[in-house]
Amino acid sequence: MTIRKLNKEEITAGLDLAWQVFLRFEAPDYTQEGVDEFYKSIHDENYLSNLTMYGAFVQSRLVGVIATRSEGRHIALFFVDEQYQKQGIGRQMFECVKKSEMTVNASPYAVRVYRALGFVETDKEQVVHGLRFTPMKYVEIITKRLVLRRWKDSDAADLYTYAKDERVGPIAGWPPHTSVENSREIIRTVFAAPETYAITDKNSGKAIGSIGLLVGAASNFDLPTTEGEIGYWLGVPYWGQGLVPEAVCALLRHAFEDLALEKVWCGYFEGNEQSRRVQEKCGFIYRFTRENIEWKLMNDIRTEHITCLTRQEWLLSTAP
Repeated sequence: MTIRKLNKEEITAGLDLAWQVFLRFEAPDYTQEGVDEFYKSIHDENYLSNLTMYGAFVQSRLVGVIATRSEGRHIALFFVDEQYQKQGIGRQMFECVKKSEMTVNASPYAVRVYRALGFVETDKEQVVHGLRFTPMKYVEIITKRLVLRRWKDSDAADLYTYAKDERVGPIAGWPPHTSVENSREIIRTVFAAPETYAITDKNSGKAIGSIGLLVGAASNFDLPTTEGEIGYWLGVPYWGQGLVPEAVCALLRHAFEDLALEKVWCGYFEGNEQSRRVQEKCGFIYRFTRENIEWKLMNDIRTEHITCLTRQEWLLSTAP
């Protein structure tokens, strides 16, 4: 299979493919107004002039198209011929155009497809001119050795490999995973939360840990919407390489620059010296201790030490 930018003559065939797939899979979710609006858009020269379109070819046959706009940061069209679906062609096309941050207005049929690619909903479903869509966003944070991205169902086996280890979960406050299916369920529930990322090895793409931000009321503390809580863990084979501080520092930049948070909180349970050292390396400052906490996930009583990093402290620590 070959994926490349379409020339002017091929774009017509690409738009015809998009229309046929739309009629088969997406039109049933729309009113006639929505169907007419989509047809109008793919025949609007002004609209099309802002798109960059790529095609997937099996031998000489065009079997998939993906089009972007806004400097490649928004997916405008994404269709695969019915006969070639579920063969990984869509994922390969996405990888071809992927940027660290992308948005899409996903049709009802396509929401699950974008979730599988690592997109997350940013708002509820909307209807404009009969077109039903859910705004979604893809975020990928890249460091020297890591890529932080959204969790996917296909990560379940890797997740289980590391999360079943009793040295990982209990010290962080959660029980070891019991099976690949258990890990897949965690991906679909706990890890489906906004700002939750798989820590992946840049070379292999394998998920080796997890990191995330819980903002405002979603946190374990009573926080306003301008503050968040960071949590993380890493598979045992990757301990001692400085990977967690690398991931935490990258997520802090995202928290303060992209999300405009004023404070990021963190904590570690008594005895978790590795986590304490990570927080110190990343600039967190001790604030207070909570004792005799009933920790329901582990059904035990714990002591937790709380640290915090303000935007001003972070700016000072990262200044040249």
